[in-house]
Amino acid sequence: MASSSKKTGEEEKLRLRSLKIRMIGSSHFQNDVQEFIRKPLSSSLYLVVRFFLLFYHQLARRIHLVIILLNLSLNEF
Repeated sequence: MASSSKKTGEEEKLRLRSLKIRMIGSSHFQNDVQEFIRKPLSSSLYLVVRFFLLFYHQLARRIHLVIILLNLSLNEF
């Protein structure tokens, strides 16, 4: 009976150790993800691309308007 109890205690220790290792691995993964997200945010290229994508529609409309105006002015000649 004592050996069974001892075995169960060792199994519980192994289970807890395994769980702890998984939790540590998970926190390392979360830290890596947060660092991956944070790095591009400080990049000027990332900010420029993000700004461009946010205002792409307005930019495209303005470029289209300029092309139409240039086309109309060239047709006058």
